[in-house]
Amino acid sequence: MTLSRQCRLLKVTRSVVSEQKKRLLKDVAERDLILLKLQDEEYTRHPFYGSRRMRRCLQDCGYRVNRKRVQRLIQQLGLVGMAPGPNTSKPHPQHKLYPYLLRGVDVIRPNQVWSNQTIRAQSTTTAMTKIIPKPLAVSSSFIKSLSALNIRNH
Repeated sequence: MTLSRQCRLLKVTRSVVSEQKKRLLKDVAERDLILLKLQDEEYTRHPFYGSRRMRRCLQDCGYRVNRKRVQRLIQQLGLVGMAPGPNTSKPHPQHKLYPYLLRGVDVIRPNQVWSNQTIRAQSTTTAMTKIIPKPLAVSSSFIKSLSALNIRNH
């Protein structure tokens, strides 16, 4: 039904309806400006927040908003959440790569393969080493130290 017909049925002039629409839009715009300001401040403090957490922050401030509205306002501000980008699992070219020394080795009996775990404390010079029997999980540094000591598996 057209707006003019609705106005005739309600016996209201079209100018009254358009004026009410303007007031509503003005109120919505003012609320959006407040929400935009709050979102900008929160984004400055926590740039890694997404729309879900941003909505929670706004609700904690006493504003009732849904996630879609928060997403729309974030898009209006041009904000982008900080998230890992593509190719984050690619190794750095300068990092040393250690070969996997158990490739092709069949583990067929208990205690054939061992690994170690060394924990170094930053404040002291002591180190604690724990040797763990673990099939198919051997640190390359442990294998290298064994081969350097010329220890063989009998």
